[in-house]
Amino acid sequence: MTQDRQINERNQDLSNGSNSSILSARIHEYQKPLSIDSTPKPIISTGEQVLVKVAAAGLCHSDLHLINGDWKEIIPIKLPIAPGHEVAGWVEELGNSVPKGIFDIGDLVAVFGGWGCGICFYCKNGDEQLCINPTWPGLSSSHDGGYSEYILVPSYRFLINVKDHQKYNIKTEELAALTDAGLTPYRAIKKLDIYWNQAQM
Repeated sequence: MTQDRQINERNQDLSNGSNSSILSARIHEYQKPLSIDSTPKPIISTGEQVLVKVAAAGLCHSDLHLINGDWKEIIPIKLPIAPGHEVAGWVEELGNSVPKGIFDIGDLVAVFGGWGCGICFYCKNGDEQLCINPTWPGLSSSHDGGYSEYILVPSYRFLINVKDHQKYNIKTEELAALTDAGLTPYRAIKKLDIYWNQAQM
């Protein structure tokens, strides 16, 4: 089936009031262009999950490594998969275990990229970025990334509510990139500042 035909069928589904399928840009084969596929819309199956309607997804150099197959030996992934781990969007649905008052339907959220297991020593200490068994959207076989109309986030803990986005005129494409391309240098600069202050004592 051609991509144009898939898109036309998706548009036909929408005009008929059906929203059970979504469009996703997926890797089917390394070193090949992404394919636009009609895929099932993710469904919440556990209480902590949150369904996010994707507003923007960044293109990280890691995505290029993944698409090129540079990491196929060290990060074995079952294809096809939608890449994209820099994601921002709007809350579409909330699992029934999400604490009340943290998110409302329609809230703008940034999706934190590294999803810790929640039970190891590092996760229990609040250092989920050091988790011994992490998963990433679009970089782990169990989770499609943000190159899709929707992304299913396994826990509300991996979302940051951006309540003041209108006040500060934050664009969704800028917010998406902050989750990795912004967060990584920020953490490095913050650590450098700590070391610098300690050296001055």
